[in-house]
Amino acid sequence: VLPSGLSLSSAGVISGTPNVVGTTTFTISTTDSANVSVNQTFSIAILASGLSFTNAVRVPHMVDGGNFVTQYAIVNLEQTPVSYRFRFWDDTGAALNAPIANGANGDIAGVLQPGAAVFAQTAGTSAALTQGWAEVASSGRIGVTGVLRFSAAGLSDQLASVSGVQS
Repeated sequence: VLPSGLSLSSAGVISGTPNVVGTTTFTISTTDSANVSVNQTFSIAILASGLSFTNAVRVPHMVDGGNFVTQYAIVNLEQTPVSYRFRFWDDTGAALNAPIANGANGDIAGVLQPGAAVFAQTAGTSAALTQGWAEVASSGRIGVTGVLRFSAAGLSDQLASVSGVQS
């Protein structure tokens, strides 16, 4: 079942306007002319509309490439679901399309259930050392910790952390 307000056409197009915030998991099945069926499970996160970055959590440093990655822990501090979205900036204040492991560049967003946490990290694939900072808008109180990790063969990992809480 798709989130309320969305529908799936026979052509495979999801359309409509969702009217609930949260993450929904659903399964789509298809059968070909030889009567062979395939099922695939998907998840879709519906974020609160109009997240404001006015009071966003600022995470003062992020780095990627040159044996560095930045890992993020995002925690919902509310008793209700909370939507969140990251934006990244380089050290000059220009928008930064940070590479994200297992995701789209520059895109960390989702919905957290009460008390839940999610983890994300940069991909570590930047050809040159990429540095900057992140800000995180949310529809409620969240905590964000960024851990900068340097890993190189023959050396112990080096770690540093930065944190913020949106109130």
